[in-house]
Amino acid sequence: FICEACTVRVHVQRELTRSANDLELLAFERARIIDVAHHLAPGTWNTYATSFNRFNRFENRYGVQIRRPPPQEHPSDSPCIPAQWVQQQHVLEEPKGNHPNSADRVAYDTARKARSALSAWYSMAFAISYPERATLSERGNRTILVDQCSPTDELCYTLMTAGMSKRLGSGSTPPVALTATQIYWQDARCHRLLNEAVTDIERLAICTAGATNAMAWLTWLRGSELFGLDWEDIEVTTPDEGPTLGLDPGIGCVGLRLLPETKTNRTSRADMYVAYHSASGLSIGIWLQRLRDLHQHLFQRTTGPVFCHLSGDRWTSTHYRHTYLYPWLGQQRVEGDPMLQRYDPASDDNNIPARFFSMGSYRRGGRSHQPRPGEPRVEL
Repeated sequence: FICEACTVRVHVQRELTRSANDLELLAFERARIIDVAHHLAPGTWNTYATSFNRFNRFENRYGVQIRRPPPQEHPSDSPCIPAQWVQQQHVLEEPKGNHPNSADRVAYDTARKARSALSAWYSMAFAISYPERATLSERGNRTILVDQCSPTDELCYTLMTAGMSKRLGSGSTPPVALTATQIYWQDARCHRLLNEAVTDIERLAICTAGATNAMAWLTWLRGSELFGLDWEDIEVTTPDEGPTLGLDPGIGCVGLRLLPETKTNRTSRADMYVAYHSASGLSIGIWLQRLRDLHQHLFQRTTGPVFCHLSGDRWTSTHYRHTYLYPWLGQQRVEGDPMLQRYDPASDDNNIPARFFSMGSYRRGGRSHQPRPGEPRVEL
């Protein structure tokens, strides 16, 4: 134990007197010691007492020392002690505001702001004086000094990044979400075009677009994930084969391998399973089976990219959106879709391509969609 007088003497760097300031510092230090001792409830200390007694018996019996007080030649002169005195003084003051909930003394939640302020000051000081050692704790709420850390983890870099995000803004405008009605319209359009198609080359493009529309809505995959799929990454279980996976008869599914470890191990189970037929009427399974049959006929294989041109090159999000999605949405706007009336084809920044600028429109729409009574279903 270090008494109040010794601690205060170290910080004022002189012998104490009976002056008002010295007596107040002694009182602040006494209050600080009491608060430190009571950071745990009395019941907790009573619980620990059993373990402390066990340590005592073990040390006495075997002659070992477990609880070793750190060597200390003099009371600590750490600035954290006078910083705690500041808070002890603050909670004795009367509130200056007229808030109706104000008490006769400053509340703890008000006084503790001093700690956050001093932490910010020392964070900046460490970032300047020890840039190669100052970093943040794992939770990002404490500044610590380490022997060495990555330059990108140095505190000065972290502070700069935080300041830049506040100055420039870190929020980005997301793409507008598609609606279920628009998805169903596009699916029905693909079925109609497929019935009208004359050549297998036309059918290939239509089935690829239909599968893209259904899978993007139901799987919430990013564009790179969706268009990066190979046939080896897909397992189609038809409704007739459902019982082989423990499903009820008449229920099928589509399995997707998305993670690197499962993509390289073809015997592993899929990362995602999606219904062969969805309750809305969309059917990923039917579109993929049609597409697989066309690949077998046109390419003589069912390996490689799922979504590809006749040349074998992969489709991209840009190709799909500009070739199919934007014209489809434009047609729905002409037909009176109320959600699309706000977009002006003549505008530079408020047109359909500018607002539906990524496959995120499918993901945002699919995540937020809630089926409604009487919602239209696709006729297959």
